[in-house]
Amino acid sequence: MNTSMLPRLLEENPLVITGMGTVCGTGVGVDCLFEKVSAGQSVAAWLDSHVAPDGVQLAACHAPEPSDSGVIRKMDRAVRLAADAAREAMRQAGLIRGEFDARRLGVIIGSSRGPLEKWDESLRRMGEGKRLLPSSSANSALASCSGALSLEFGARGPCLTVSGACASGAAAMIVGAEQILLDNADVMLVGGTEATLQPLIVRQLHAAGILGFDADPAQTCRPFDRRRNGMLLGDGAGCLVIESLSSARKRGAIPLARLRGWAMGAEAETRTGTDAGGENLRHIVRLSLGNSGLEPEAIDYLNLHGTGTRQNDQAEATAIRSVFSDSLAHLSLSSTKPITGHCLGASAALEAIICVEAIRHGIVPPTMNCDEPDPECGINVTPNISAQRDIRVAMSLSAGFWGNQAALVIGRMK
Repeated sequence: MNTSMLPRLLEENPLVITGMGTVCGTGVGVDCLFEKVSAGQSVAAWLDSHVAPDGVQLAACHAPEPSDSGVIRKMDRAVRLAADAAREAMRQAGLIRGEFDARRLGVIIGSSRGPLEKWDESLRRMGEGKRLLPSSSANSALASCSGALSLEFGARGPCLTVSGACASGAAAMIVGAEQILLDNADVMLVGGTEATLQPLIVRQLHAAGILGFDADPAQTCRPFDRRRNGMLLGDGAGCLVIESLSSARKRGAIPLARLRGWAMGAEAETRTGTDAGGENLRHIVRLSLGNSGLEPEAIDYLNLHGTGTRQNDQAEATAIRSVFSDSLAHLSLSSTKPITGHCLGASAALEAIICVEAIRHGIVPPTMNCDEPDPECGINVTPNISAQRDIRVAMSLSAGFWGNQAALVIGRMK
């Protein structure tokens, strides 16, 4: 899409968020998520020994056991987590099956790894000489993350599962929003989901050297702190209902916030993500501002990707200092991953929801464990205790393997 057209399209046909749902280490529900995030209440705990590599102690943020009924019965954990989050979002948006045009409702869900639990189950059965279950073929498809939700809600519009590593949830929101602007749908159920806390994923990430450690699980993730040594893993899902403002008014739905703009791209430099200078992330942030029709000083709160890894935090801080050089003193910054954990493909959706709640409640969530800010990062995050602030516009940043990056701009309703 021509970037010069997007501000005009969004002005003529504003997009709003009318429903949100979450399930992650903080529990089930948006209220529970924002309560713990704004209070800086850690939910990190030690991983079971059979999940972590032999002799290695790792912490993680465990989501509650998801539902196991209806269409999603016995499906992959990632799908069931998404379904729980989606039900909450659909309820808040007032979307009841049979009371909307099914062909004008679509589903796009992002996931980095998809239904790996079902692949693992099939491989295990093969190794044990057992026959594969008839459902294994469909249930192990990446498309099951979105397809199961389309069945659950009777949605017959655009239906996709997208994967952009840790930016997957943001990519799903962007593609869903564009479907509305292209008039392929009136309403889109979008978000991200990830079931990360299983041996294969944990051991892969440990082998990559990016998982952090501390004697206290709650201290594992230290974004932008000089002592940071890696990320805290989590699992969960976040879903949002995005629709045109005209659709929301027609249905009598109450908009929670406005999706002002976005941008996404890739570095095409390394497999693991952000380059040391943050050059492409800087471009993505500037592009998202241009697509929103906003200047840097319009952003009040920035939810950083902030994984607590050495290189990612350094590069992200460099990009932020460059783009917001003239308004950095005005900008509130934080990373919420010390509380939720890094939920890979679900993180961007969870953090977009946190941005909406920050705007609605006028609260900047804290960056926990940033007790000794790294002078080489050179940014002042809100440390350890939340701050009251009038937030008109928030931005959420995401970055991941293969250089996938995204920025979402979310504004308060007038």
